[in-house]
Amino acid sequence: MTQQTPPTKTTIALTLIAVLLVSACVSLAPCAERTGGPNAENLRSGRNYIETKVYSEQEDRELLKRFEGLRVADVSDGMDKVGLANMGLMSPEIHAAWKDTKEYKHRFIGIAVTARYVPTNDPPAPAMETEAFDAWVGKTYNEVTPEPFVPLIREGTALVIDDAETRDVGSIGSNNIMGWKLRGCVGVVTDATARDTDEIATEEIPLYFRHPGRGIRPGRNEIESVNRPIECGG
Repeated sequence: MTQQTPPTKTTIALTLIAVLLVSACVSLAPCAERTGGPNAENLRSGRNYIETKVYSEQEDRELLKRFEGLRVADVSDGMDKVGLANMGLMSPEIHAAWKDTKEYKHRFIGIAVTARYVPTNDPPAPAMETEAFDAWVGKTYNEVTPEPFVPLIREGTALVIDDAETRDVGSIGSNNIMGWKLRGCVGVVTDATARDTDEIATEEIPLYFRHPGRGIRPGRNEIESVNRPIECGG
């Protein structure tokens, strides 16, 4: 009778490796076949997969009515009660640029319109004559870092901006924030900075931000999206 030699640990290990390699080749084959396809080129240019829900002005008013007179603490307590503890909270670093402790005019309730600015990879403007610089600023404002969200602002809008936190950029200033207010914006929130904060306080426009900023948008950030999901201090 021929005596069989029991498999060694080395033989077992090599066998397992061979099986795994064969399995990997088999599983990768369908993946290789699926590369490309009719939607590939569309995906290469970028695509958002989270749908933006759209509501009517009447629906906005009905929702805002439910929040009338409520403080932040009231809403937080209510969310605790329905099992949403610690949800939807912003970092305490995002704070009011000014406060009214008599009539609480710095508080507001609104329906969010969102905008996202990202740091630009374009170089800053080189030294140039004043007219040339002004032309560069205007062109960059219009083509790289505009405000395409403005037409969406209506009565009860709260503008929420996810900005380039690492840049000293005052995307919000006294000029544009007053224009937004005239269109119906009730308050502005950003996870970055704002400039002209004394004038904004004088006009009593609610603003919540991280800290004061100085620079203009051209050469510092560029618009990435409007009314898409953002991460703003949360």
